[in-house]
Amino acid sequence: MKAVLFLVPLLLVPQEDAEKQKRLKQALEWLGDKDPEVSQSARAELLALGKDALPAIERKLEEKGLMELARLWRDIERGAPALDPYALPEDDTATVKIDRETADKYIRAKYAEAMAFARKNQYQRALDMAKGIEALEPRSPVVDRVKQLHRYCDNMITQTSLIEAKLVQEKLAYVTGEPVTLAIRMKNIYKKEMTLRYDGAAGRAAEGLVVIEIESSIKTLKDESTSSSRHQEFPFEGEIPLAPGAQWERMLQLDTVFGLPDDLEVQSVVVNAWTQPSKIETDGVNITRRLQFEPAILKLVPKRYSHFLEKPLEWLSKTIETGQPAQETWICTQLLSGDERRRGAEVLVKAMEKTDNPEYRPALAKMLTELTGEKLGVDPKKWTEWLAKQGPEKKKK
Repeated sequence: MKAVLFLVPLLLVPQEDAEKQKRLKQALEWLGDKDPEVSQSARAELLALGKDALPAIERKLEEKGLMELARLWRDIERGAPALDPYALPEDDTATVKIDRETADKYIRAKYAEAMAFARKNQYQRALDMAKGIEALEPRSPVVDRVKQLHRYCDNMITQTSLIEAKLVQEKLAYVTGEPVTLAIRMKNIYKKEMTLRYDGAAGRAAEGLVVIEIESSIKTLKDESTSSSRHQEFPFEGEIPLAPGAQWERMLQLDTVFGLPDDLEVQSVVVNAWTQPSKIETDGVNITRRLQFEPAILKLVPKRYSHFLEKPLEWLSKTIETGQPAQETWICTQLLSGDERRRGAEVLVKAMEKTDNPEYRPALAKMLTELTGEKLGVDPKKWTEWLAKQGPEKKKK
């Protein structure tokens, strides 16, 4: 028995949209039926749907690869002129109004998207997006951050696929004046052998060089800060062969005389380093790549407080219990690391709850901000609520 399509008036109400789509799909399927009665009924159904059927018809043409032919047919019928595929498009920029606020929002949204990819370790995708933003909007208000993201992703691609470069420190904190030694380490994490080569100056043998950039900073309880920086260079051999999984390492001693007041405050020191081989030979190809080392972060502690280094969390509690100056508690706060930071915050919040000294609470609030990054003021209730929100999992860290 031949199938027949009944023309039912299209009621444009939301609940019937699914039914309309079902009829539309069925009509498109029956349009090419060999039975002329079926195909004619389908044609009548589509004509009845009118413009509502056009998007579905276009999709069907695209699926079968016929859309371009349909456009060509229309262009020929209306006598459209031939277009030069290598010509510039028609200049209609005068009629296009550029909304700078919308453009800025779009760039910021794409920057946030690229940052999300970087946090998920999808460095290549984040790098591609950063390059695109720089090309599209080189004067964007966020372009400096985009460039920083660009450099970060470029370095992380190298660090995770070619050479892992690190500064390795012996410990987290040193007494002021004590020699500070670090290891510069490069490890081949590529699947093939490689050789790092450096050029020499005219008339001299090839020599490698690592550039060390050191910044030391001090923060006080009065919210004052100062910093100082140094630059060092360390030479080494001009050719470094590395088998897959092999590593090269050299020890170096840092110059930690920064001219900062070093008898009362802890100095926070960030050490960055980079090297620029002339070429990295591997797989029969030469790669030119600047290698940025994973930084080292350490503390320099005044000699008078050196006894705090062994057990800073215990000393933190003792300085509070015995009523020692807030400066000593502040020093201990800056020496906490890992699990001790959360536990130290709990000690400070309890001290804030117990004290009746209005001048002591701002100092405790400053210490809590140093440990947590949060700025919740001198109300112990806010800090207690914040700690509770961190959850049991974070307490274990």
